[in-house]
Amino acid sequence: MNMHKRYKPIFQKDQLRDISRQICQGLKYMQNQSVIHCDMKPENILFTDEQYNRVKIIDFGASCEDCSTGFFYVQSRYYRAPEIVLGLHYDHAVDMWSLGCILYELVCGSPLFPAHDENELFEYFIVTIGEFPGYMLSQAKKYKQFYSQPGGKLQHLIRSQASCLGDHIVPKSQTLDHLLTSKAAPEMINFIKKCLALEPEDRMTP
Repeated sequence: MNMHKRYKPIFQKDQLRDISRQICQGLKYMQNQSVIHCDMKPENILFTDEQYNRVKIIDFGASCEDCSTGFFYVQSRYYRAPEIVLGLHYDHAVDMWSLGCILYELVCGSPLFPAHDENELFEYFIVTIGEFPGYMLSQAKKYKQFYSQPGGKLQHLIRSQASCLGDHIVPKSQTLDHLLTSKAAPEMINFIKKCLALEPEDRMTP
C-alpha cells in the first residue's frame, strides 16, 4: 500500500512517531552501507500491513554509494534538498531533508514545497526556512539560475507581501514555525525543523 494513497493527515501521534522511527532505521542502515537513496518521497514508502503500522522503503533506482558517483539531477522536486537545487556537493543529508518534507506532509496533509519548477522551489525555501548562508551561494554551480548577478535580486522573485506560487498563496510571514503550529506534537515539530535545516551539516541525522 502506497503511503501517498492515504493523503489526509489521519495518523495518530504514536503511529506517526513509529513510522518516523522505522524510516530513520532504514536510512541509518543505508548510511551504514554508504548508500544515499536520492529519491525519498511518500510514493517510495510502502505500508506492509493493513493497520498502517509497518513500512518499508523502496525504489533505489536513483541511489548511489556516494555523491562522487551519484547523479547531478536527483530527488523529486517537492522533496529536493537545497544542496541539490544549488548544484552543491551532497551526501546522506539529502535523504533527511526529504524525510522532513514527508513528515510535514503526513502531519498537515499537503506538500510543504509544491513548486512547479526549481525557481519556485528556491523561493519557497527562502520564505519558509530563511535566507541561504553566503558560503552556500558562493559555491553554487547553479547560482545564475536564481540570481541575476552576485548579490543581486532573484531572477524570478514574484513576492512582495504575498505571492501566488502555482495554485498556492504563500504569505511572506508563512514560516515553517507558523505552518506547523498546533498541527503536531512539539517533539515532532522540533524533529521536522531539524530535518529541514538549510545547511546540511546542521540537519538531523538518522
